[in-house]
Amino acid sequence: MASPTKKGANNKKARLRRPVVKTSQAEQAQTIAELRQQLAESLQRENATSEILQVIARSPTELHPVLDALAENAARLCEATDAQIQRVEGDLFMTVASYGPFPPTYAKRSIDRSFPGGRAIIDRQIIHIPDLEAIRETEYPGARGGRRPGSNPLVFRTTLAVPMLREGVAIGGILIRRTEIKPFTDKQIALLKTFADQAVIAIENVRLFRELKEALEQQTATSEILRTGSGVNVERDTVLGGPLAHKRAGILDGQR
Repeated sequence: MASPTKKGANNKKARLRRPVVKTSQAEQAQTIAELRQQLAESLQRENATSEILQVIARSPTELHPVLDALAENAARLCEATDAQIQRVEGDLFMTVASYGPFPPTYAKRSIDRSFPGGRAIIDRQIIHIPDLEAIRETEYPGARGGRRPGSNPLVFRTTLAVPMLREGVAIGGILIRRTEIKPFTDKQIALLKTFADQAVIAIENVRLFRELKEALEQQTATSEILRTGSGVNVERDTVLGGPLAHKRAGILDGQR
């Protein structure tokens, strides 16, 4: 059988060789800029996470500094107009931290599915609404969106609510909003979920620290009571074993 000629082999290699894709300097510059932007965002997220952990370490018994730092980082890194953190207290939803140019829409309200934060708590799911105003009347009639009597209405558009879950139970939530229609990216949603997890850790740390402190205080109080009771018994034994004991012994000897 005849072997393939050298010319035929070269032609075959030429057919298998992939075409070289040439990029322009503008495309290369754009790619480099995108990579730098991704690196900068990654560093920002890492720095924010590190900052939150440092605040948690510095404030083992104080929750407000941690939640305030979480709200600020959530609004800044997710490019939101504002951020609010709420906690569940029984059947109520209470705002415990906020960041942004506007005051909280409410300080306390009942939990229901008529507003994004309440629905995220009840469903225990992330609620992402590209344009709240477009579906407010039909889907979220309880969403106030900054409306206040006697003032110009502040309309929030893109809204993201993430529940704070502890062992599957919702104990609060983080809400971020924009006054423009600009859906949050997957990275921003994942980052807000990370902040929600950190909030749960902070709340648990404070709760456990306080429980430990109360247990130590009860133990100390019990020890004080036992020491006091022991002192009374010693004094009583000393008295009974002193003059009274000798007098009793003399009486018994006389009777004999």
